[in-house]
Amino acid sequence: MLTEDELSFLADVFGERFGAVGAKLLNDMAVSLKETGDLIPSYANRLQQLYKYGYDTDLISKELARETGKSLADIEKMFQSVAQEGYDWVKPFYDAKGIKQIPLAENVALQTIIKSAAKTTRNSLLNLSNTTIVGIGGGKDFQPIAKFYQKTVDKAITAAATGALDYNSAIKEAVKEMANSGLRIQYEKGYTKRLDSAVRQNVLDGISYIAQETAKATGEEFGADGVEISAHSPCAPDHLPYQGNQYSTKDFDKLQGQLKRPIGNWNCRHIAYPILLGISSPANSKAELAEMQRYSNEKIAIDGNEYTRYECTQIQRKLETSLRYTREEKQLFQAVKDADGTREATERIRFLSGKYKEVGEKADLPTKAERTKTIAAKMKEKSFESGITSKKNAGFDNAKVDIDFINSSEYKDKFKHITNNAKVNTQIYDQARAMLIHRKGTYNEDLCLINSLSGKVVGRQVNSNVVNNVVYNRSLNKAIAESEPFTLISVHNHPTNIPPTGKDFTSNGSHKYNLGIVACHDGTVYTYKSGNKIFTSGLFDKRVEKYKKVYYNSSEVEVHEMVLDEFVKEYGIEWSKIK
Repeated sequence: MLTEDELSFLADVFGERFGAVGAKLLNDMAVSLKETGDLIPSYANRLQQLYKYGYDTDLISKELARETGKSLADIEKMFQSVAQEGYDWVKPFYDAKGIKQIPLAENVALQTIIKSAAKTTRNSLLNLSNTTIVGIGGGKDFQPIAKFYQKTVDKAITAAATGALDYNSAIKEAVKEMANSGLRIQYEKGYTKRLDSAVRQNVLDGISYIAQETAKATGEEFGADGVEISAHSPCAPDHLPYQGNQYSTKDFDKLQGQLKRPIGNWNCRHIAYPILLGISSPANSKAELAEMQRYSNEKIAIDGNEYTRYECTQIQRKLETSLRYTREEKQLFQAVKDADGTREATERIRFLSGKYKEVGEKADLPTKAERTKTIAAKMKEKSFESGITSKKNAGFDNAKVDIDFINSSEYKDKFKHITNNAKVNTQIYDQARAMLIHRKGTYNEDLCLINSLSGKVVGRQVNSNVVNNVVYNRSLNKAIAESEPFTLISVHNHPTNIPPTGKDFTSNGSHKYNLGIVACHDGTVYTYKSGNKIFTSGLFDKRVEKYKKVYYNSSEVEVHEMVLDEFVKEYGIEWSKIK
């Protein structure tokens, strides 16, 4: 079953495609407005220019239609893939009931659902080629592209002729309006939404619908009598009491009718998985769900006000949007060679970036630089990265993982000599690789426990939703309780790419693990063992923070490794960075 982050990633692909079209069109229009200023002396030339842009409006339709055509070919393929993921995930339930699961392609009911959802999504995309619903401004201020362009030129020339405003100042106002608005879609009731956001939401709705309907339909086929609602943290308060719980089908339907925002609807990232009540074990223990609730509701002081951690995530989303829009504004000012506008936008970017970092640090939430970037910047990065054969030193940005490197023999070779048991080494590699693929682009961690003698996985946690942390579940606790001391090897991922932390060492010691492995998202691999003297994780972490201030020219990894070396001498710990 695809994770919530993976579903979101698929929708982003389509949003960015149309975002790129919108960014290009706005850039071209800004440049055209700027160039029209040279035609002011000739009214006839101005009309000619407007006629020319009327023709360009036809080009806009063609540009949107071209992108729509490419996307239409991918929509049903993607929906089939999403359904297949869910279909494969429930196969063990069919096997447990002794029911044969027919191939997805032959499942008439599910194919009908997939084709219907694909048709709905395709129709919403096809409407985008109608430029009367694509324009600038929100609500009552919305204007189709051609009308906005012509009104802007008329206003600028009139202002310049009367002395009320020079042409360039008028164009600067228009550029600001274009940047703040973005290319927008107008719906029947007058509501507007940015083009990339509208496409992303349409596709995400379709994906979520397919995932939920596949779960529901297969559940009915194998006789599921209940559902379990997925869990994540931070979580919105209206769904926090219900996530992670199991319900009978009847009780879940009743709950859906009572909720103002039903599970899986209206931007909800939860999924209701089909289960067999009394047989299916909950993915999260009561302690884990309680921790998620505490983490979501914890109060954070920002600018003299208190916010829950979930509310802080909403502040982050607003700041990310403001940063992205301001960067788009800067790009448009650069396109029309407006130095003052570029400088003002740069100052706002600096202020917003500082505030974004502050909220993340105070709320102990990860910042996601990818969300603050313009479409143009993302496209430039993707173009650059496509020529890199190995990105194992790609850095900390957005917890990304270079899948090509993770699948390479170079990465696999890192695990050949971790222990003296080849079978164990292979298992460590397999689990590390699986974690990185599962958690790519997220700040969540997986953990598994491997028997150091047999090489078998005896416990795992792959559903922890507390960022940069692993919540121990029933599987892990059972493995620890049933295993002899110093026979387990722990393997977990670090999205932040830092070496083993103080908590990693204290966990290694308290659980009497034989060895610990950290698989970083940038491809770095660390091994570690607790020492012969006890220390708290806080002692280790405080020294790291202290040295970050003292050795401010050093990277976080370098400072961390410096502290590790000191703790080798002081507390007898062991650690290594596998080359």
